[in-house]
Amino acid sequence: MEIITTTEQALIGSLLLSQKNIVKVFDIVKAEDFSTQAGRTAFTMIFEMWRKKRNIDIISVGNSDPAMLSYLSASTSLAFSPAAVEYSHSIAKAGKARRIENGLKNILASGKGPDVTLAAVLEIYQQEMSAGKKNPDVGAVLQRFENSVKANRKKGSMGFSTGFDFLENLHVEYCPGHIWTIGGWTSTGKTAVMVQKIVNMIRSESCPKIVVVSTEMTEEQMISRMVANMTGIPSYRILTGDLHDAEEQNQADIAKSILAASKMRIYDDIYSLNEVETVFRKADLQGGVNIGFVDYVQNVRHPEAKSQYQEQSEIAKRVQKLAKDVKATIICLSQVSNDVGRGNTDQLELKGAGEWAAVSDVGIMLTIKKAENYLMKYQIKKNRHGARGEGMLEYKGGWTRLEEVVV
Repeated sequence: MEIITTTEQALIGSLLLSQKNIVKVFDIVKAEDFSTQAGRTAFTMIFEMWRKKRNIDIISVGNSDPAMLSYLSASTSLAFSPAAVEYSHSIAKAGKARRIENGLKNILASGKGPDVTLAAVLEIYQQEMSAGKKNPDVGAVLQRFENSVKANRKKGSMGFSTGFDFLENLHVEYCPGHIWTIGGWTSTGKTAVMVQKIVNMIRSESCPKIVVVSTEMTEEQMISRMVANMTGIPSYRILTGDLHDAEEQNQADIAKSILAASKMRIYDDIYSLNEVETVFRKADLQGGVNIGFVDYVQNVRHPEAKSQYQEQSEIAKRVQKLAKDVKATIICLSQVSNDVGRGNTDQLELKGAGEWAAVSDVGIMLTIKKAENYLMKYQIKKNRHGARGEGMLEYKGGWTRLEEVVV
């Protein structure tokens, strides 16, 4: 007991020393896994303060409950922050064993017959082993299905509108848990499409919560592209402050105010798969995330992989799981395979691994007309849940935005 109590305090101290550890351990250990009331209280307080985006340290947590100050102080002296995940697994395992042991003692103390006792023991064991997992019985599945239908009916849709009429006509929208891939050859305009999608959403009434991971552009470049999209002023002039008159300044200010009011997070310093997973899970815990973008996936790194194929294969499968876990649409921008780039095939083939096409709920291919390079063909090559189709987009406003071409 003394060892696990020390481990519990070491975890609390690790969370106080580095808030990044909170995202890493939240789905491993729960408050009920702690053996002491002090541990349960400290863990709950830290998590709730972090979820509400409040500052977390000994003083701020201790101010919420002064009686906890000595426990928190001792915790930081025991902590080794890099071991937070290891601490969590140990605490969760001990908590599970403790609940099974206590349940067994209660059953034996009840004096019931051996058949009843055996059934009760098995039930406790099954409950602990399946903790946190959904009930797979069809009755429970149907109940969750009905709840989902009711929520969709109340909202009026399953997800969020793309802002493009040709996609609306095909009943294609951003649905929770879905993966979209957008592929195109170099300089096709993948980022321009992403920017247009973001602007469409932040200008919509639904105002979804958005996470953007940009491995290519800086945050300043991203903002300038969005402001350019909304104003028609070239992004390089916005970025350098070269606004010609008061009208342009007013337009830029209005665009920036729209961005400031949006529910969007932009990351330009995230490159590893673990970091991508962390920012999405953090957003999910701190108010939720509806739509996410990764631009672009070939720049995401997974150090444990032994080859580019293995790397992209693993990233694709884990991003698919991530979308389901946080119940968001994650839109991944990707380069296309060399065969597609050379015109040898028109299939949905993305660079690195075939798993990207396999995990896609919606797979998009972008192409530019050679004779009319201001026109972009937007083709739905894969739609796991509905119809395929295509639309034409045209660069407008000095190449600052994309608009649908009405055929």
